[in-house]
Amino acid sequence: MVSEPSVYSACNSSLCLCVCRAGKPTAGLHLDVVKNGSVLQKLLIDEKPCYMFGRAKDVCDFPLPHQSCSRQHAALVYHKHLHRPFLIDLGSTHGTFVGTMRLEANKPTQIPIDTTLSFGASTRTYTLRT
Repeated sequence: MVSEPSVYSACNSSLCLCVCRAGKPTAGLHLDVVKNGSVLQKLLIDEKPCYMFGRAKDVCDFPLPHQSCSRQHAALVYHKHLHRPFLIDLGSTHGTFVGTMRLEANKPTQIPIDTTLSFGASTRTYTLRT
């Protein structure tokens, strides 16, 4: 995993990001959502440069149905020059995790393919796939 703090700058970290280097992801990029060892769904993340995760269904692309998740919990942003997705914790109370590593708030972290993400204390995991 590579952190790159200069990739993005947070304009309003509670809701939106200035993503001047964000671009459309590679076709087929998706997240496998897994709970109790079973794939619940496949979230396509290949249409937009940025996807929001959180409990606030009105502003988030992918609602996180767990009380430990913040209203605007995290953002997944695709870097148009590096051709890589980055995950940004938006100052959540209970954390955003890449594997078992808790992300530092507002610091973009590169997410390699086949990496597993989780949010707060939710037992759902999200694995990045192509």
